[in-house]
Amino acid sequence: MERTHGGATLSATITEVESSITSHIAQREKTAIGRFAVSWVKPNMTIIFDSGTTVLEAARAISESNLPITAITNDLGIAQVLGGSGNNQVIVPGGTLRPGSQTLLGNPGAAFLRGIHVDLAFLGTHAITDNLLTDSSLDLADVKRAMIQAARHVVVLVDSSKFGPTCNFDICTLAEIDEVISDSRLSESNRKATEAHGVKVSIAQVIE
Repeated sequence: MERTHGGATLSATITEVESSITSHIAQREKTAIGRFAVSWVKPNMTIIFDSGTTVLEAARAISESNLPITAITNDLGIAQVLGGSGNNQVIVPGGTLRPGSQTLLGNPGAAFLRGIHVDLAFLGTHAITDNLLTDSSLDLADVKRAMIQAARHVVVLVDSSKFGPTCNFDICTLAEIDEVISDSRLSESNRKATEAHGVKVSIAQVIE
C-alpha cells in the first residue's frame, strides 16, 4: 500500500492471486501457449516444469502428444497430468505445500534442483517488465532461479496480460533465458521491447 493524505492506495506492483482464480484467467491464451510449447520437446528429454497455470497447459499438451520424457516438477497438479501418460517418468523433488495452491516450496526440492542438469525448463512468471522477470513470493522466485541454473535451455511461458508492472521479487533478467512464448494478443511494442534484450519471442495464435 502507498499512503496518501486521504488514506492509502494500492501500489503499482502486482499482488498475488490464488491459483483457483488464475486458472480461469486468459484460458484460451494459456491453452495456445501450452500447445505451442510442444514444439520444443523431443523424445527422452529431461524437462523441468515450473508451477503455474500456463505451464500446466504445456504439461497437458505434452502428455497428449505421447512424447516420452522425464519430468521434474514442484507442482502436484502438473505431476498428476504428466503421470497420467505411461510414457513419462515423473519426479517430484518434495517440499512444503504452499497454501492455496499445488506448489511445493523449500527443501528438499530446492536443494535437489541445485544438483541437477536438464535439457529444458518451462518457466512461469507473474510479470515481465522491461528486462526483468518477477514473482509474488520470495520462495517461488528462489525455486525458479534454481530451475534456470539447472537447465540448458529456459523457455518462459507467459500470456500477454503479464507484460506490465513489476511484481514483488526478482527472478532474473531476460538475458538469463532463451525464449519467451506468449500469445497473439501481445502488443507489438511489448514484443519489440522484449526482443530488444536479445530474447526470441514466439507467438501462439489464440483460437477464437
